[in-house]
This record gives sequence, C-alpha cells and structure tokens, in this order.
Amino acid sequence: MSTSIRKKRPDSGNNIMGKKTAAKKKSPKDKSRGRTGKIAFFLAAFGLVFILLMGIFGEWGLLDLIAQHKEKERLIAMNARLANENQDIRRKIHRLTHDRQYIESIARRELGMIRDNEVIIQMGPTGQNRQNGNKMEK
Repeated sequence: MSTSIRKKRPDSGNNIMGKKTAAKKKSPKDKSRGRTGKIAFFLAAFGLVFILLMGIFGEWGLLDLIAQHKEKERLIAMNARLANENQDIRRKIHRLTHDRQYIESIARRELGMIRDNEVIIQMGPTGQNRQNGNKMEK
C-alpha cells in the first residue's frame, strides 16, 4: 500500500512557512492612495469624454466640418453660375462693340428706333379691334 503525504496549503492567514500571520489593516495612507487612484481615473474619464464631445460639437468639430463642407459645395455652385453669367456678359460686350446688326436690333427693340425709309403701323390688341368693329353706333 502506498501512503500519500499531503502537505497543507497555506491559507490566506498563513505564510509560506505555514506560520500564522496577522491580517493587514489598511492604514490611512493606503486609503488615500485608493482615493487618489479613483480621482485620477474619473479625471481621465472626464477628460476623454470632454475631448470626444469637443471633437463632435466643438468649434472645429465634426458638425462644423459638415457645415463647412455644405457651404463649400454651395459656394462652388454659385461660382460656376457666376462664371457662366460673366461669360454671357463678355459675349454681349463683344457683340455690342463689333456687331452692327446686334446694335441695330437692340436699338429697334428697346428704343423703338426706325430707319428713315420705314413706316410703323401700330395696331391695338386683336381682342379690342374685334369688339370695337362689331358694335354698331346709333
């Protein structure tokens, strides 16, 4: 028969040699170290939350970046529209300085000018002519 010899495991109250040790009481210094660690943890957590919120809602945050992107797109569209208007104005200026027929058409249309040998016959609106023509005077 074999006999096994068991060694006792040290308990929480025993040290390696098996001798009883007294339970350690926390000193006020140890308690303050625990409080300092908690305070440091909460300060770090608060700092991270603050940085995260500023990154989203701050002056140069994500929301501001999105608003600036929309403003940029609006300005690009406005710039393209104004470039087209400028090109049209340049064409009109060129035609006004070099194209006699264009100048004449504008003078006729806007100023009502005519040539020396032309006669203008003005007629009233077609609806008025019909009404006046159909009435009989007594």
